[in-house]
Amino acid sequence: MGIQSTKAKTLRLIHRRFRPQRFLEGVKLVQKRNVKVMVDLIAGLPGDSLDDVRRSLDWVLEHDAYDYLMLYPLSLLPSTELRQRSRELGLSAMPHPPYFVTRTPEMDAVARSKGVNVGLIDEGVANRTIVKTRNKQHTTNKQIGK
Repeated sequence: MGIQSTKAKTLRLIHRRFRPQRFLEGVKLVQKRNVKVMVDLIAGLPGDSLDDVRRSLDWVLEHDAYDYLMLYPLSLLPSTELRQRSRELGLSAMPHPPYFVTRTPEMDAVARSKGVNVGLIDEGVANRTIVKTRNKQHTTNKQIGK
């Protein structure tokens, strides 16, 4: 379940909706049927600061609304709306794959890397996919999009 962020302003900027109560109800219904729930969050979204990323992680954890919790760095892939709006949104990204965002008005790559070190993981998000399960944590070097 890709909620990306829990911050309303950020979600409006990326044209996403999030209804917390409906999300929680959906997670519980799916889990009741013994289906594992993977929740995706993204670091580096326009409008999200370091504290906002932490708040999104905390919200998912506090509500126990996951079986697998994934934190990805934002990639500005060619031909996507976010890539087309990157100048308007103040986003800078790598010019070549994996196109990770390197700067937003709210944080730069250093802040983004430090931001994901919030107790779930011990390393920055720059080239990693982070996985948090109920029982253990996994960090992989697999690059997103490959």
